[in-house]
Amino acid sequence: MKSINKYKAEPIEFSDWKAQNPNATYRDLRGAAKEALKVSLIQEQKGICCYCECRITQGTSHIEHFKPKDLTQYPELQLEYSNLHASCQKLNDSNPDKHCGHKKDNDYSPTLISPLEPDCATHFSYEYDGTILGTDDRGSEAITMLNLSSELLNQQRESLIDYFLELSKEKLAEELSFHLDENRADLGEFYTMVASLQF
Repeated sequence: MKSINKYKAEPIEFSDWKAQNPNATYRDLRGAAKEALKVSLIQEQKGICCYCECRITQGTSHIEHFKPKDLTQYPELQLEYSNLHASCQKLNDSNPDKHCGHKKDNDYSPTLISPLEPDCATHFSYEYDGTILGTDDRGSEAITMLNLSSELLNQQRESLIDYFLELSKEKLAEELSFHLDENRADLGEFYTMVASLQF
């Protein structure tokens, strides 16, 4: 989990829509305001999922509420920008390998690691077969609640690790430098895993 810096204000289209619809809920959000919101979230996350860090785009992601939008829990945070992120897996369907936002759904725990925590990455470690481990109870809780150890994510992480391991020393240094360059508009996927492993 890569820490997200909410470095800019919410998009003006979203702010204007809220001002024009003071009694609206998240379910009412659509059109240009919703599109601008999603674009902003993906940009501030530099193109990776708020939880697993896989690559996301407008077409492969959904707007995630860290504290659930369910009206019985945190209705006051439904349209609060600081509670909104971009998560992978656009559709909440019957996929047996759900993870991240769709796996969490309306579950929440006060100890669940937020991607807004500056040290959120320290709660996880990785093996060279793509396995993710919790370094403490909070990390383990997040792995379970978000299904970060899903078969699909393990395979994707292992595939990226194998790619780096097969490179020559010179090419490896070049690729790692590019992958971990925080000045890029889009970060390399599984960023914190790559940064933590010794290649």
